Amino acid sequence: MPTPDTGAPVETTIGWKPVIKAGILATLIIVSLVTIYLTPLRDYLRLDSEARWREIIDGLGAWGPLAFILGGAIIIGIGVPRTPYCFLGGALFGWFEGFIWSHIGAVLGSVGCAMVARYLGQEWMAHKFGRRYARLEKRIQENSFIILLLLRVCPVAPNPLTNYLFGISTVSWRPFVLATFIGQAPIGILMAMVGDGAASGNHLKTIISLALFVLVTLAFVIYYRQSSVAASVAADLAGANGATDEAPPIQP
Repeated sequence: MPTPDTGAPVETTIGWKPVIKAGILATLIIVSLVTIYLTPLRDYLRLDSEARWREIIDGLGAWGPLAFILGGAIIIGIGVPRTPYCFLGGALFGWFEGFIWSHIGAVLGSVGCAMVARYLGQEWMAHKFGRRYARLEKRIQENSFIILLLLRVCPVAPNPLTNYLFGISTVSWRPFVLATFIGQAPIGILMAMVGDGAASGNHLKTIISLALFVLVTLAFVIYYRQSSVAASVAADLAGANGATDEAPPIQP
């Protein structure tokens, strides 16, 4: 039976898996960097040579950022995770420019992925995802911006899945693009800072950025577990509420 949105926390299937995944990712990055700096690999992978990265970018001239954006839009559009792309942006351009270029590429890739789902494969996507996520898709139609923003800011759903769910819906493009632009920014900034710290040899910046990445993920998961709206979205995402139940309206 659907749980009404009374403002009280509701039972949800979301656990601490996103935080664990964020911690594993942060640990792998730290282990990789330590391995590079403390072994002969540092002679081949000189991540701490900022001038080397700048030489690569300068060699591309004005086409560098454009090539990076278009390349990112393509790989993210086909389902590649955006966190390594944001990391690379920070390493190549510095954290601020790296975030700008990688963020543009990630948004374009997400929009492109959704366009493919809507205009080229909507019937197949609806058959593959529609029955399991019918309730969530209905919520997206009724409260598009809020639901899409909740799905973007916390990694409880893979980025391609959110794109597919939007693609098979009849929601207009404006809330999708706006929610994607806002919701993907926090993690994008932090991963660009991690990449910048690794490329410049600023280990303190790298560690602080990774710690913030884990803490931000933790904060989002706590919010999902406490908010009735967010917890209900997470339950719908997992198919816990059933695909045939009629979804009650959400009061954001």
